Amino acid sequence: MTSERFQQIRELFGAALERDPHERGAFLRQACRGDEPLLGEVEKLLLFHEQAGDFLGTGPASQKVPTQDSAVVQAWGKDLYVGQQLQGRYQVEKELGRGGFGAVYLARDTVLHGKPIVVKILLEKVDSSGWFEKKFRQECEALARINHPGVVGVLDQGVTPDGKPFLVMEYVQGVTLRSALKQGPLELERAGGLLRQMGQALSAAHQQGVYHRDLKPENVILREVGGGQQMPVIIDFGVATVKDTEFSGAVMTRIAGSYPYMAPEQLTGKPEAASDIYALGVLAYEIVTGRRPFHVDSPVELYFEQKQGVKVKPSVLRAGLPEAAEAAILKALSYETKDRYGRATEFGDELSQALGGAAAAAPASPVIPAKPMLTRRRALVAVAALAGAAVVAVVALGPERESPPSPPPVLPERTLSYFVVVQIYRNGKPFQEPFRLPGEMIFPPGYGIRLLFSSSQAGYLYLLNEGPVVKNGLPGFNVLFPTPVRQGGSAVLQPGEEAQIPPGNEYLIFDEQQGEERLWIIWAGQIVPELESVKKWVNEKDRGSIADSRQVVAVKEFLVKHGAEIPQIEKDEVNKRTLLRGRGEVLVSLLRLEHR
Repeated sequence: MTSERFQQIRELFGAALERDPHERGAFLRQACRGDEPLLGEVEKLLLFHEQAGDFLGTGPASQKVPTQDSAVVQAWGKDLYVGQQLQGRYQVEKELGRGGFGAVYLARDTVLHGKPIVVKILLEKVDSSGWFEKKFRQECEALARINHPGVVGVLDQGVTPDGKPFLVMEYVQGVTLRSALKQGPLELERAGGLLRQMGQALSAAHQQGVYHRDLKPENVILREVGGGQQMPVIIDFGVATVKDTEFSGAVMTRIAGSYPYMAPEQLTGKPEAASDIYALGVLAYEIVTGRRPFHVDSPVELYFEQKQGVKVKPSVLRAGLPEAAEAAILKALSYETKDRYGRATEFGDELSQALGGAAAAAPASPVIPAKPMLTRRRALVAVAALAGAAVVAVVALGPERESPPSPPPVLPERTLSYFVVVQIYRNGKPFQEPFRLPGEMIFPPGYGIRLLFSSSQAGYLYLLNEGPVVKNGLPGFNVLFPTPVRQGGSAVLQPGEEAQIPPGNEYLIFDEQQGEERLWIIWAGQIVPELESVKKWVNEKDRGSIADSRQVVAVKEFLVKHGAEIPQIEKDEVNKRTLLRGRGEVLVSLLRLEHR
């Protein structure tokens, strides 16, 4: 479509809106003068405009009070449910918020020692088609499908004494992302960590056939995880699309959501997974700049603006924004779905990396091995002062004529693949069968992991767990591989050989402390002296914890030097493997494993 044609449609649409609805048909037929395609385009926009008015959050009647954020709770008058005990278990204490067709309450689970929970009850306002009730029940189905810490968990469902369906969900302690943005744009590294985690949560939902359709700052809670750190949790799946739903009777797709964050195809009633990626792109733009990419007064105006593309690049509003980060945000905001990222995790990971390999929002905390492995402890180390510098003067001798520069040497390619085996534990015992993941995810307490590495090349493999800073900025390190039980502590890995960490039937178990594990993977063509020297700490007494501060400094400097060259990461979803690929004698990659 040419820009002239586009402007013609827009002008006719605006002129039609100014007329009485009964006069629009005759006006358009006269204005289009037999141009049927033009008439069809304008009529399509008018139909969309009429449908959108009932379901988009554009007016005061549909404004939502952000749920689970005590700072924005408003009084809605006397409520019959406050003070009631639902199903003889859930004691309702107060209303937290109200949306288009559901009210949300803070309650206590009297069976679980007064544990705070959230109850969402369907309101009286339902249409004759039953759309709202079906969507309400599908919200429960959607949350039951998704098992991810970045998505609010559903705990139960039932019916109130007066016959209204309700859901019971986990209570997320924290504030909304909207509240955080009121202070202005976020620090870039923090933004990268939050967006990476939101991308993981959305991908977990998409894998279960669930499209959120209403991702916005009000629907993201920043969970407090201790130490001043936060983790994003996506809430409110009230208008989500659920593929292959178990409920009989088709639930017609309607234009639902909050239009400033809606993708073009969602504005026309055709949402898909890419629509959530677009919304995440709008969030990313807003998080790093403090404003949204489009400022319009109606969903129809938004549709026109989206088609023309983002006019104000985020780097104009945020000095110092890396070029790669801007490119990632604009790719997620592409008008065509095929031009966006294929998965939300791809967008989150790439943007996080572009923002400086942004660390996750949660603090680091230990992984503890399951019995019969010995429990590891944090290394308490003293700081070794670094002094002295070497200066090398290079004098060029020879004829004055400049010889042509030598081509740069072709560095060897190194590749390494790995996957993660996950085992769930209940009461200290394995629960269900273990399953494989290609790489990162967020793990609840009691989950155990085992990593398996292999390569078509011969090389030296080292794996270190970096703990939190313990003194004067110096971190603690634990050696996870090599260990004495495997070939006498040798780091050598032969072509096609598989290295399992930990060995045997053991797993590394995540403890109750919330945070992030930083596992450094080192794959080298030659032996690494800095890492060979710390193998001695893998013994019954030290349990892998490096206690020599000078060695800690040497390891840290090695990782800083070689970790600057980030390897290419390829996800093999079919075989549940991650492939690392890079140039040089040493390949260093950081694997983050979050848990709460």
